[in-house]
Amino acid sequence: MGLPAFLMRKLYQRGSLRQTADGCFAFRIHNPLGPATLLRPPRFVINGIHYDPADVDADVDLAAIDEDHPLAFPKGIGYDLRFPGHLLRGANRIHMTVLTKEFGQLELFVEDKEADFCEVPHVGEEE
Repeated sequence: MGLPAFLMRKLYQRGSLRQTADGCFAFRIHNPLGPATLLRPPRFVINGIHYDPADVDADVDLAAIDEDHPLAFPKGIGYDLRFPGHLLRGANRIHMTVLTKEFGQLELFVEDKEADFCEVPHVGEEE
């Protein structure tokens, strides 16, 4: 069944792509569309590099998702996803695929550049 590409792009929060202070990068996925149930871990390929779900830092354990332990993704919920590595200067390509109960296999393709802000490491108080 699937969803049209223009709707899928709404899941990616444009402008959220950023390099973090600890040598990782992050972006936000947000569901403005409607409830979905993930039946398998999402697959991520960013700038041609495949990231195993176990290597993605999120508020939920993405690697634990399966048909016996699905993940509800209600409308209005969002997740910050953190990946090891660095962003490219200029455009970065994000490709995500996920199997859902309601819509079958879904694919998200977006290009975005790093946001104008970045996380700054915490500097302790000087004594």
